Amino acid sequence: MAKDIVSANDEKVLALKQLVEEKKEKLASKKSLRTKFLTTCTLDLDGTRHNFHTLQVKQLNGILVRLHALVLAAEDLDIELDVVELSGFPLSHWITDLKGKINEVAIREEEAELRKAEAALDKLLSAGKKVELELNNLESLLKG
Repeated sequence: MAKDIVSANDEKVLALKQLVEEKKEKLASKKSLRTKFLTTCTLDLDGTRHNFHTLQVKQLNGILVRLHALVLAAEDLDIELDVVELSGFPLSHWITDLKGKINEVAIREEEAELRKAEAALDKLLSAGKKVELELNNLESLLKG
């Protein structure tokens, strides 16, 4: 009976590992669409310099909201967005770069979460199942 429980747990862990693998593949396809930035990604805003490459998603979203307020103000004043410049680049370029960076950071954060989940699942596998999987990997490596 205890062996049945271990076997059932191993099957559940393997199924969850498969889900992790599928999510990693989806992320890999998103990651391949690398953002080509239009600006320097270093924005001076309200006396503070913001380097997009060092910020978290929450901070990037805060800057995006502030820039969107400038977009709304420009629209209310009938000023074209490409006329409004910040740190030498049009407002629309900053918004494009921010959205790209937010996507990039979100992917990185999700990859880290998946690595943690995968490590936790590996620990949950029984010793016997780990040996079986490793033998299967070695066999496919040697035959293939």
